[in-house]
Amino acid sequence: MAGRKLPALPSLNQFPASDDIVYLVDVSDTSESPDGTSKQNEFGKIAQVDKTFAPTVTDEVGGTFTVTNFLIDKVGDIVTFSFVGRFDLAAATTFGTCNIDLPTAFQPTSNWAAQTDVNVVLHRTNGIFTGECVIVADDSGTKILAIQVDSTTAEDSIRFTAVGRYKIA
Repeated sequence: MAGRKLPALPSLNQFPASDDIVYLVDVSDTSESPDGTSKQNEFGKIAQVDKTFAPTVTDEVGGTFTVTNFLIDKVGDIVTFSFVGRFDLAAATTFGTCNIDLPTAFQPTSNWAAQTDVNVVLHRTNGIFTGECVIVADDSGTKILAIQVDSTTAEDSIRFTAVGRYKIA
């Protein structure tokens, strides 16, 4: 690469492997220039993606919860996740809850202090949204997501997509 400028380099055109080297400028290190110092880092130390994680659902109350298409990634100390969920409420039941364990590499470095530590957008994908469907950080600080559904229809099957983000440090 000697003598070649960055704009002249070819594009990778695929997601980098975790051991691919990424060029960066460390602006906090001004030993090379007032604008920063050129450095390299492995892509896996900057971003982490787990497309194979199958979450464990625990503590189901009021029905059965299934999750599919779970994707999770981490850039720095910000984790973003998405999944498709389905909560089948039990007979004569309009309310249910469950927990989802997070993969170890994506758990916060300290316990969550409050339910507000996870920001999630939910979109119900079946029927008119007649009840509540929320995901929060478990307020016991056990590094899991707690899901709660509430419907005006007993034995409802509530399907939704979820996209969320939280900070791990």
